Amino acid sequence: MKNVIFLIALVLLTNSNVFAQITPESDFTVTLTADNAGVVIVKYNGSAKEVIIPAMIQGMPVREIGGQRAGSGMWTGAFQNNRTITSVVIPEGVTIIYNGNIQGRDYDFHGAFAGCTQLTTVTLPSTLTHIGGFAFSNCTALRTITIPSGVTSIGNSSFEGCTALQNITLPNTLTSIGRNAFAGCSSLRNIDLPVSLTSIGSGAFQNSGLTSITWPPQVTVIGHSMFYNCRDLRTVEIPVGVTHMDGTTGSSWSYGPFFGCTSLTTIILPEGFTSIGAWSFQGTSLTTLILPTTITNIGHAAFSGISTLTTVIIPESVQQITFRREFSNHPFRNFENSSNINLASQAALRRVGYTGGF
Repeated sequence: MKNVIFLIALVLLTNSNVFAQITPESDFTVTLTADNAGVVIVKYNGSAKEVIIPAMIQGMPVREIGGQRAGSGMWTGAFQNNRTITSVVIPEGVTIIYNGNIQGRDYDFHGAFAGCTQLTTVTLPSTLTHIGGFAFSNCTALRTITIPSGVTSIGNSSFEGCTALQNITLPNTLTSIGRNAFAGCSSLRNIDLPVSLTSIGSGAFQNSGLTSITWPPQVTVIGHSMFYNCRDLRTVEIPVGVTHMDGTTGSSWSYGPFFGCTSLTTIILPEGFTSIGAWSFQGTSLTTLILPTTITNIGHAAFSGISTLTTVIIPESVQQITFRREFSNHPFRNFENSSNINLASQAALRRVGYTGGF
C-alpha cells in the first residue's frame, strides 16, 4: 500500500499539469465584444508566472485578447511589458489577438503580449484566426511557437524582436504575413512558408538569422527590405510565378530585398521574372548572375559594389533591358563598383543597353 501511495505521489510531482489551475476571473479586466456575444480581455491584473486564461468570465465566453487606452490616451496591450509571466494558455473560443489601431496605424510595440520578456511558452487555441500587429513583439525569451490551423493572418511586427525564437510552425491556412513580422528574430534559422500564402509584407524577415528560404509561389512580389541584413542567408529558392522584387522606396528605412546578405552567393531567377528593384543585391557575395529570358528592368544600383561578381549570363533572346537610375540627371550605376565582372559579361550587358560603369 505504501508503495502505491509513493508511486501516485511521484506521478503527481512529475506532472506539473496536475497542479495547473485556471487563473481567477478577478485577475482580468474585460469589456464586451463589438457584437456583445463575448468578452475582450483588456488588462491582466495578476502576478502569476503561469497564466491559464479562463474560457468564461462574468458568464460570457472569452473571444478576444486586446488592450485598453491608458490615462495618457495611449493604447496598452492586455499583458504588455509584464516581466513576470513565463507561460500563457489561451482558451478555446478566442479568435483574435489584436493590437491597438487608430486610423489604420499600428501603435509601435503596443501588442497584447508585447515586451513580455520572460514569456517562454504560449499555447494558442484551434479557434484562433488572426494574430494582430506587435502581438508578441520583443518577447525575447520566446523560443518556439505553433500557429494553429485556422489562422489566416499574422499582423505587422507580430514577432519582431523575438531574439530567442528558434522554431515557428505556420499552418496551411495562412494567407498573409504583415510587415516586419519576424524582423530581428536573430535565432530563427529556418521557416517553412506555406504555399497558401498570397501576401508577405515588406521587411518581414529583415535582420533575422535565416540561412535558407523557399519563397511561396502565390506571392508574386518580393518586397523591399524583405531579407535586409540577413547575413547568414545562403540559399534562396524563387519559384515560377514570382515576377519581380521591389527595391528601396527612397526612405531612410527601406532597402533592397537582399541588401546586406553577405553570405548569399547564388540566385536563380525563374522564367517569368521581369524586374529587379533598386539596391536589390548590394552587399551580397554573388559570383554568377543568370538572367531569365523574361527580364525587362534592372533597378538603380541593383548589383553595385559586389566585388565577388564575375559572371553575368544574359540569354541571346534578350534584346533590350531598361536600366533604371536614381535621378534622371545621374549616371547609370546598376553594376557600379562591381569591377571583377569579366569582359564577356560586360559585353553582354552593353549589348542589352547598359551604359554605366563597372
